Amino acid sequence: MKKEKTKQEVAIVGAGMSGTVLAYILAKEGYDVTIYEKRSDCRCDTTKKGRSVNLTLAERGIQGLEKIGISREELFSMCIGLKGRQIHKSNGKLKFQAYGNKKGELIYSIIRNDLNCFLLNYLEKFPEIKLVFNQECEEINKQTREVHFLDKLTNKKYSIKPDILVGADGTFSTVRQQMQRGQRADYSQVFLDSGYKELTIPPDENGNYRLDPTYLHVYPRGETLLLALSNNNGSFTCTCVISHEGKINFEKINQQENCEKFFKNYYPEMFELIPDVLESFKRSPINEFITTKTSMWFYQDWIVLIGDACHTVTPFYGQGMNTALEGCWVLVECIKKNENDLQAAFKEYQSLRKKHTDLLADLSVQNFVELKDKVRYPSVDLMKKINFFLEKLFPRNWLPLYTMVAHTTIPFADAIAIEKRQNRILKFFGIGILAAILNAGVKTVFRIGEFFNREDEFETYENKKAGPIESVDYLGQRAE
Repeated sequence: MKKEKTKQEVAIVGAGMSGTVLAYILAKEGYDVTIYEKRSDCRCDTTKKGRSVNLTLAERGIQGLEKIGISREELFSMCIGLKGRQIHKSNGKLKFQAYGNKKGELIYSIIRNDLNCFLLNYLEKFPEIKLVFNQECEEINKQTREVHFLDKLTNKKYSIKPDILVGADGTFSTVRQQMQRGQRADYSQVFLDSGYKELTIPPDENGNYRLDPTYLHVYPRGETLLLALSNNNGSFTCTCVISHEGKINFEKINQQENCEKFFKNYYPEMFELIPDVLESFKRSPINEFITTKTSMWFYQDWIVLIGDACHTVTPFYGQGMNTALEGCWVLVECIKKNENDLQAAFKEYQSLRKKHTDLLADLSVQNFVELKDKVRYPSVDLMKKINFFLEKLFPRNWLPLYTMVAHTTIPFADAIAIEKRQNRILKFFGIGILAAILNAGVKTVFRIGEFFNREDEFETYENKKAGPIESVDYLGQRAE
């Protein structure tokens, strides 16, 4: 016999953004909710910095948080609004690319830990939600429906038997691994061929920003990429992206001399922006960009996954967290619709979400290629301006892809279908061909310039100071 909904117990493993938001929604629907987090309370333990790469809040995530009672004003007080990209070319020139065509079409940079702590504080207002830290999920018995935990403070093990178990425990989810054991479940984990190190641009001596905080600062260098996102304390979080095995790679620049040449040749600005840039770079660990996809988001009417546990994307479209928050609401709507059949609810939730999260994963990798290289090409800028012009001309019938992804809640698959239709229209009128010709011409100029070491996109810092020299490799050493 089905239990009364008010007596059903939900155990959520993971106290990140999706876990905390889902806990609130389910509690308001009458469930007794307990969140089990294996880490210590981030509000108390200030020694652990946590995950890197700043988060960006966009419309999907903002609406997801508004629905639980958090106003935009509260959110924006923790954020920095970003108007667009500021492209820093290697020749020192700047180029701006707006994120939107209308006033208010911004994305918002926020420190991951700040938002996480805010949400945990928010949940404490609701006694029906319990938060338990330092509790590690070790094993799941699907036959007896028991979840086994280790209390990391007392070193004692115990088990629980919740009515619903939610895996919100991230990319390397224990819940997912245990749930899929012995099941016919496809799972893929793909590492980008590049990793990253995190650096921090501190405030200046007066506590002010050293760069304009209203831009995402992009330093595209083809083989390598550096991004700088502002924080609300006057600093910037920098993500220095480097290949593992390419011409520029972590192993080659590990040595002090090579590290210095690397920054002089590609990011000389960092010597002024980050006083101890070389030491900071060497201290910073190498982190990975991971994409995960899986065919199994749930088990019967008992276990269900949300967020990174079922769909991890790289951060280059800035939509990972926003999509996870959006998914929390879809899951709960499916539960309400199928309240007498949780397995049907979970199946519908996966059916509604998976195709869109898989496409977001692909979009994010594509945007990485654009950020590290293609943003330098005038054709990219031209196409963005054409799309913005057409949006102004036909505001109800034309939307750029980025606008649909970042500033609306249009499902990703629908957004891509709309973009393809718009691209067919552009192609019909020959605009796409014009941009392609321009792009091919620019690439040719870049390659010729690289060969002769002239003052172009490939000019190195040493060349600027001393004039043309022999052909150099990425460390500024003479080529064999």
